[in-house]
This record gives sequence, structure tokens and C-alpha cells, in this order.
Amino acid sequence: MNKHQFFRRTALSAALLAAFGPGVAAGDEVTEATKPDSGVDVGAGYVNKDNQRFGQYNGLNKQGGYGLLDFYLQKREEETGTWTRFTGRNVGLDSRELHFDQERQGNWSYSIDYNQIPRLSPYTVNTSLQGIGTNSVTQGTTASPKSDVELKTERDITTLGGEKWLGSRFNVRLSFRNEDKDGTRLWGGETGGNMAFIPEPINFNTRQLEATLGFIGEKLQLSGGYYGSMFTNNNSSLTITPAPASNLISPEPLVPGNQAHQAFLQGGYSFTNTTRGNFKVSYTRATQDEQFIFGNPTGTLLNNLTSPNARVDTTIAQFGVSARPMPKLSLLANFRYEDRADKTPETPFVTAGGVGLTNTVFSRITRGGKIEGSYQLPKGYRATLGVDVLDTDRTVPDVRIVSWRAKNDETTYRAELARSMSETVNGRLALLHSDRTGSDYLNNVKPGATYTTTLAPIIWADRTRDKARLTLDWMPTNPLSLQLIAEDGRDDYSGLPLGPQTGKEYFYSIDGTYVFSESFRANAWVSRNYTRMDQLSKVVNTTTVDENGSPVPNGTVWGAQLANRGDSAGLGVSGKPTGQLELGVNFLYQYDTTYQGMSLANGTEPPQLPDYYYKLVRVQVYGTHPLDKKSGVRLDVINDRRTTNDWLWTDFVYPQDGTTVRQDTHAVVTFVGVSYYYRFQ
Repeated sequence: MNKHQFFRRTALSAALLAAFGPGVAAGDEVTEATKPDSGVDVGAGYVNKDNQRFGQYNGLNKQGGYGLLDFYLQKREEETGTWTRFTGRNVGLDSRELHFDQERQGNWSYSIDYNQIPRLSPYTVNTSLQGIGTNSVTQGTTASPKSDVELKTERDITTLGGEKWLGSRFNVRLSFRNEDKDGTRLWGGETGGNMAFIPEPINFNTRQLEATLGFIGEKLQLSGGYYGSMFTNNNSSLTITPAPASNLISPEPLVPGNQAHQAFLQGGYSFTNTTRGNFKVSYTRATQDEQFIFGNPTGTLLNNLTSPNARVDTTIAQFGVSARPMPKLSLLANFRYEDRADKTPETPFVTAGGVGLTNTVFSRITRGGKIEGSYQLPKGYRATLGVDVLDTDRTVPDVRIVSWRAKNDETTYRAELARSMSETVNGRLALLHSDRTGSDYLNNVKPGATYTTTLAPIIWADRTRDKARLTLDWMPTNPLSLQLIAEDGRDDYSGLPLGPQTGKEYFYSIDGTYVFSESFRANAWVSRNYTRMDQLSKVVNTTTVDENGSPVPNGTVWGAQLANRGDSAGLGVSGKPTGQLELGVNFLYQYDTTYQGMSLANGTEPPQLPDYYYKLVRVQVYGTHPLDKKSGVRLDVINDRRTTNDWLWTDFVYPQDGTTVRQDTHAVVTFVGVSYYYRFQ
């Protein structure tokens, strides 16, 4: 927040903005002629019922009352020019934020930040499992007494930062960030052929350290230093009692600790007033030294490694230049090189079917470049042409469970035409065409055998992509402004008879604002996004049946059509019916649908999966009334309605012990909040 900015957001509206974003926060600012330097907002809120979605990230998930507190305090010492600022947001909630900093402009500064981020699982688990949240759990049976369990995580983040100027050209910056994440996460495994509920205990610590030395000259600017990241999981494994069947390891290994250290240098140089170059080079070494096998997996353990000695070295070099050789012509060129070298020793650690299995060592080199030119044409037009090239080389592992490609190449051509048609209309049209190809596909290789395949990962398959994007800003009258965005894309895959075949996407949105008067205004928007992928596969067993229940012969080709559509709309109206009272209404609608169609090559249909949808309707009504020039009160009422037919989690049962998972398919929550604000210098 700028040091001269007035703290205008109430405690309640700040909490709602953090939880729901701009859709709720529209119109949540209190407009005053005078903007004092500091302010305090205090109030109380009430949630009418327990919920899993409304308060998922802000802590407003339980029925009852909540304290609301925001503040923004600042002071400037005229003699030294030193600023002191202390800010708090959502202090009464589990999503609280605190910030303190001091700054002497052009000399030094330091800051301390604290953030708390909750995350409540939207699912309710009914289980007999004991020890949830620890690194040792005890399974029950289907007949064991069960109770509801709430799964959630919480992150506590503390950040320290400082900067010191050494003269007028050099500065040093230091920052340290510590994050502790605790809780439990929905997880599972297989015991004796049955799926079992085994929640993952979360007890993570992540530390990040950055030190930078900068130089600012008339033509040359440089910045270099060190960046480090250290991750620790205080639960290295999870013990399961009674000991599971051989299909599940116990102790079960959890996410291993790791660390990465990077040295970097970046900068820019102005060759002339119209030509400038930039670069960035870095070297990163990432390591993982913790034990990753604790029990006896399927097969015979060959090497109970205390450490895999995992190491990946990444070298990145990036160079670019921009120039304007003519008043109407602008040129841009960039090149990027990345070498990700996996230097982990390849070590046999288990045998299956008489064959020793090793860890997979995977390295890749990526080279990319871009050339772009823009030219100012007559009558307000500006044309831009560009070419992007991306080239990737990968190592080929000895064991492959999908078709492999050692090389991919992709070239994208871009053309754009923009015009300021008038003082009230601006438009831009962009067209893109890209082609991706690569080396020959390599067959699957499993222990003791090689299998031919015609199925490849979608990210490596040959593909032709065409996209178009249109943006338009229009102000037909002074009170009315409109913005239009339209995007459309098509993908065509080739090279293999199975796998991805075609893809489609589009996005349309229109946003408008109308100012009725100085006291009343309205804004509205509506959008739709759509993605679809068509794929082909082949029946490999006779358990598949058609729509009549008849077995489908082996080798039959079948198709899958996967699509997702999202519709959203919003409306906000705010105004002052009197000189003192401000009223507003915000409306938000979202509807997300996923389709999953299947078909057989002979024209019949196998049993279809039902569509899945998720709907949100939210209405916020607020009012603000000043009591005097420095203080006032505000009332907020929010009604939040969510509906889903998520059939995957409708009374889902883990057969091992009868644990069930469910969610609210229809939830209506109302929140009421009252706050008082006071401004002062």
C-alpha cells in the first residue's frame, strides 16, 4: 500500500475481499473528501451455519460470531524523512495479515510480515481410523465405531526483508521467508486389494533466503546474488497398524525433504536511446538426501538406501535485445537456454519378476527463441509479426511405461493488428499458428520385455494449433464504457492412431460500466469459457460392455470426449440516495459443468458417466453511513448458495474399513457483519 494512500477498506470488506476476490469487493470502499493517514475498523460478524466452502480459506466456516479488526497506522518524521507503517487485516479471523515496516527514503528500509492461511477440506470423513494427524495410524474394521473427522491445513508465514543503499548506485537487499504448514490431507492406499483411508499428516517447514547486490548506472544496471530454498518434512514416514498386506508399504514413505541453492546475475544495458539489451544467467543445484524406502514393497528389497543422493543441476542463460531503428519500427529478439542435468546415481533398489528395478534418471535441454517486429501503419494501425521457436531434447530412460520421445520441436507464428479507431474505440486482433513435431516414438520397456504401443503422452504428441484473439474497448457515450474479449482455438493431433485427436477452446466476455450520476453507478459482466478434448483408445479386455450390456471384443477402438464449460456473470450497483448514506448491491453467478462422453467405433455407446456441475450464487448488500468527518458505520449482508452433483464423492466408501467421504451437495450460508471505522492523523 502506498504511504500516501488512505486506508479505506473496512474490516469486514477486507475479509471478504481476501476470501472471494474482486467479485465481492466491488463498491466496498468508503469515499471521503479527506484522506487521513491512519484508520481503525472494528466490528463483529455472524455466520448462520457450519459450512465447508464459504469459509474454506477465510476461517468463517463455523456457525457463530466473529471479531473483525483492520487497522492502518503510519507516521512520518519530518526531520529525517523516516516513514513508519503498521498494518493489520482480518486480525480477528484465521486469515489474518500483519505488516510492519520502516523506511528512510534513499537510505535504508526493513519490513516484517506475518500471514496465516487456512484451508478447510470440503469433504467430511466418517472413519474409525485412529491417530489422524500423526505419523502412526491404526486401522479399524467395517464394524468399528466411526465418527466424523475434519481435515484441514494451516500455513503460518513470516517474512523479513531489508534494503540498504551504498551511495547512489549500489544497494543490498536481504529477505528471509519461513513457512510452517500443519494439518492433514485426504489420502489413501491399497491394503490387501482394498482401498484404505490413510490421511497424510502435514508437518512441513519451508525456508527461503535471498541476498541481492544491485548496481544502477546511466547505461548499465546489474543485479546478482544468491537464492536458496530448504524444505523439511518433520514426518518422514507413516506407520500403519495392523501391518498391511504386501500391496502397501509400512512405514509408508512421505514427501522427502530437499533443498536448492542458486547463484544468479541479471541486468540490462542501453546501447543507445533506442536500443537496449538484457540478460540473465543462473546456476541451481537441487539435492534430496533423505531415505525414501522404509518397509518391504512388493518384490525383494535389494538396497535399503539411507539416501538416494539425488542431485539435479540446472543452468539457465537468457539474452534479449529491443530496438527502434526507425520512428515507426520496433524490433525485439530473445533467446533462452536451459540445461537440466539429473546427476542422481542410478541404483537398483528392488527386484520384481526376477528383474532389478532402478530409479529413473531424467535430464533435458531446452532452447527457445523469439523474434518480433512492430510497424506503425497509416490511419492509426499498428502491425506486429513474430516467430517463437522451442526445441527440447530429453534423455531416454531404460524403463518406460509410455511411448517416449527424445526430441520435440515447436514453432509458433504470430500476427497482430491494432488500431485506435477513434477517441472512443480501440481494437486489437491477434492470430497464432503453431506446429509441434518430434523424433520417432520409442516403445515401452518393462522389466524383462518390450511392448509396442501407439499411445503417447499428450504433451509430446504432434500437434497443429490455431488461435485467434480479439479485444475491443468502446465508449459510445461518456457514461457508458464496454470491453469485449473473444478467443478461439483449435488443436489437431496426428502421428498416432490412438491418443489425442482434436482439441477445442474458446472464451468470450463482455464487461460494462455505466455512470448514472456522481452519486450512482453500475457495472456488469458476463463470460463463458469452454475446452474440449477428443481421444481414442483400444479395448484390451472383455470386461467392457456396450449400452446393451454385451461384452466388447478385444481390440475394439473407442473414443472419449472430455469437455468443460464455465459460465459466470456479475452485477454491481452502488450509490448515495442521500448525502450521507451509501448503499450497494453485488451479485455473482458461476456455473461450471464437466462432460465425459464415450463411444465405440461400431456406433454403439458404452455406459456413460454422468455430467458433473458446480454452481455458486452470491448476493451481497451493504450500506455505509458516516457519523462525522472521521467516523462511520457499515452493514454487510451476504447470502452464499452452492450446489453440486459431484457423484465421485457422494457417499464414497473405502472398502478396507468402511470409511465414508461425503460433501454438502446444497449449502446456503448467510453472513451478517457490522463495523465501525475511525480515521485520524
